[in-house]
Amino acid sequence: MPKARVHIGTHKTGTTSFQAWGGTNRSEIQRLTGYRFYESRWGGAQIELPILSLRPELDMHARKVNRPWVTPEVEQNMRDHIRSQLNGDNLIISAEGLSFIRFPEEVDRLRELLDPYELEFIVVQREKADFLRSYTQWMQKVNIKQSDDPGSVCYVGADSWILDFEEFPNLFPGIQIIDYNKAMSEQGSVIPAIMEGLVADTSTLPPWSEYKLNPAPVHKRFMKLRRIKRRLRRIKRRLMRHL
Repeated sequence: MPKARVHIGTHKTGTTSFQAWGGTNRSEIQRLTGYRFYESRWGGAQIELPILSLRPELDMHARKVNRPWVTPEVEQNMRDHIRSQLNGDNLIISAEGLSFIRFPEEVDRLRELLDPYELEFIVVQREKADFLRSYTQWMQKVNIKQSDDPGSVCYVGADSWILDFEEFPNLFPGIQIIDYNKAMSEQGSVIPAIMEGLVADTSTLPPWSEYKLNPAPVHKRFMKLRRIKRRLRRIKRRLMRHL
C-alpha cells in the first residue's frame, strides 16, 4: 500500500516555506526519499484537500477567496486532480487548511479523498499566544477582516477554537507533533523536522535556508523588495526548465 505523509500546518509555522521548497525540489526529494511532493491543482498550498474535507459551512480562507469558483464542476475538477496525483507513488502532502479539521467526519472525508493510501499525519505547533499574534498580523497583511463569530476561522479572540491544538491527537491518532520554536532554534527551519525519517540524514536534502517565506509583517518597502525577489526566482525557475 502506498504511503502519504500529510503535513496539516498549522498556519504561521513555516508552512509556505516548506511548500515552496518541496515544489522547487520535487524531483530531487523523490530521488532521495522515495516520496513525491504532491502537486497542487493551483500550486503552493494544496487547498483542494481542505476545501473538500472541511465542514461546508466553515469560512476557510481559500473558500472565501475562491467562492465564485467553487461550483460543483470545480469540485469535480478538484477530485479528478487528486485522483491523478494518487498514482501509486509515496507522497508528501502539505495543506495548512487541514489544521481547521475538528470533527471525525472531516477526517473521514480526507481519508476517502486519499484512499487507498496509508496516511501518516504531522503537525507543527508553536506557543498559542505567539501563533495568535502572528496569525492576526498575517490577516491584517492580506486584508482579511476579523470576525465576531466564534465559529469563524477569522475569530482571533483568546478563546478562539483555532487554538484547540489538543484536538489533533484525538482526530489523527499517532500524529507527530513538531515544536516550532525547537525546530527553528536547532535548524533555523521546520523543513528538516518535517522530513525527518524519510531520509537517513536530512543534511543530504536540498538546501532549505533560503526558504523563509510569508513571515510576520515588515516595512512596506522591504515587502515590495521581497515580492520582486520572489518573482525573479519564479522567472529563473521557468527559464531553467527550458534549458
